[in-house]
Amino acid sequence: MDLISAGIDIGTTTTRVAISRLSIRDTANGFRLPDMRIAEKTLLYRGKAQFTPRIGDEVDGAALSEMIAQEYLRAGIRTEEINTGAVIFTGEAARCRNAPGVAEALARLAGGFLVACAGADMEGVLAAKGSGAAALSRGGCVLHTDIGGGTSNLCLLIDGEPVDTGCLDIGGRLIRYQPGTRVVASVSPPLKRLGLDVCVGDTLSLAREAEIASLLADILAQALYKKPQTAYFRALLADHGISRPPEGCKLSFSGGVGELMASPDDRWFDDIGPALARAIVAHPLIAPIERLEHAGAATVMGAADFSTALSGGTIHAGHRSFPLKGLQAVSIKLTDKSDIEALPEALTRAQKRGNVNTALVMRGIPNAGFTDVEAIAEALTQHTSGDLIVILQEDMAKALGQALERRTRRMVLCLDGLSAHDGDYIDIARPVGGVFPVIVHTLLFGR
Repeated sequence: MDLISAGIDIGTTTTRVAISRLSIRDTANGFRLPDMRIAEKTLLYRGKAQFTPRIGDEVDGAALSEMIAQEYLRAGIRTEEINTGAVIFTGEAARCRNAPGVAEALARLAGGFLVACAGADMEGVLAAKGSGAAALSRGGCVLHTDIGGGTSNLCLLIDGEPVDTGCLDIGGRLIRYQPGTRVVASVSPPLKRLGLDVCVGDTLSLAREAEIASLLADILAQALYKKPQTAYFRALLADHGISRPPEGCKLSFSGGVGELMASPDDRWFDDIGPALARAIVAHPLIAPIERLEHAGAATVMGAADFSTALSGGTIHAGHRSFPLKGLQAVSIKLTDKSDIEALPEALTRAQKRGNVNTALVMRGIPNAGFTDVEAIAEALTQHTSGDLIVILQEDMAKALGQALERRTRRMVLCLDGLSAHDGDYIDIARPVGGVFPVIVHTLLFGR
């Protein structure tokens, strides 16, 4: 069976759309429970980068909706054909005041199970996967940087898996020029934190632009642990830095600036993106740089291909309509039998942290026995209210769901084979072939 997945990356400078086919297969043998996995990913359409429409400091929602509708027409895909995917606001676009409202409208336009999400951690992971850096790190280590118009998202990958992320306010649109001139049209607030004497209306020489770009490249080298970190680095730290990578870690880049690093372009860009790309390539400490397959469309490829996970085959689902969107993940400690006794107190605390749309996230107990499942179900029934939506890593959702159904008339949904963390948000699609497509994401507009 196949799913159609759409990715929409709304960035500081440009917006892209990508559409993929995800082929779902049962990887279990005939003597085991079904184990549905995404076996193959096929790119159906990758749109060209188009400037993100703006009205002043805000995203133009109407123009953006029309742009995406036109992309669907070019791809030959109808909205109702899309099963999963993600709408990602990245960089400074995520900080626009109207970003949440625009994202909500786009989620309705873009398909029955597209979610609106943003946040440096997720951006970094999706870019690393979509660019090919994750695959490159198998058997080793890659420190990947996705540089867009407003931010640089870092992701440390070891043996194909992301282990840490970070973000800096470094991008190609920190200084913009009036069209066709070198007269400064805008200076992004992060650049002002460096104390540089650059103001709107100034005429910036090529030499001065190169000097600023070299400083930004040097700060990036500090973020990559190529030299000691200074006050300049701390001034441009957005969310948090990344942990020190192992020795011998490869470096790779993607995003608009990353694409210019791999394929220099002589066109006039009305910003310092090309100068920043040249400065990073020329920096003596940032070398060698690995070449990637999808440097210029990394985040949108990651959103279309890598944002979806599948539940396990042993699920329990009560009667209700899908998709479920915006479930707040509340983590409960349950990793072995000793945690069961403390469940009532943990659930009481969790109820205070959650909202009306809450999913309880637990690792679960390996090889849980009948009495264990019954005790967990009793605690969940007695110490929670509202719908019971439980996300587990361990294979116990069916048994737990049945135990809950015997105790309550509330709606019960138990899924296993999934991992989420406290503070994440979860979207659950309509079931396909006995499993549920799920997206776990961080909803963070503005940092």
